[in-house]
Amino acid sequence: MPAEHLPPLRPLSLKDTASFEYILGPPNIVLGRSGRHSLRAAGVEPLGMNTYLSASFAAAMAREGVALAFTYRSCRVMQDKYRYLRIGKEGIYLDLALAWPAGKYRSRAALALAGLFQEMAPELLKR
Repeated sequence: MPAEHLPPLRPLSLKDTASFEYILGPPNIVLGRSGRHSLRAAGVEPLGMNTYLSASFAAAMAREGVALAFTYRSCRVMQDKYRYLRIGKEGIYLDLALAWPAGKYRSRAALALAGLFQEMAPELLKR
């Protein structure tokens, strides 16, 4: 779904989640590391299950009510029964980049990822 058609996200203070459990990815993975950093920056020692689950699987478990999880926009399932929350008024964003190899060759996977970036967040590519 294009970004302009997504429902607005409700802001959330991480301090309000101190009593909830989290499904946290490994600390050496971007989402696991940034999630832990954000919780600790808010003064919250995360109660959580340290897992080696993918972000999409952790998000699926959160949708079933197991615990809270940090996730990527691409892992969201847009249905009325699910609510996704933005951390703070501005949210937490990670810079992503797609590095092309030298020359003109582009693998199908790299082209597909570039297409996904364009589809999911075209406003970011206009900068």
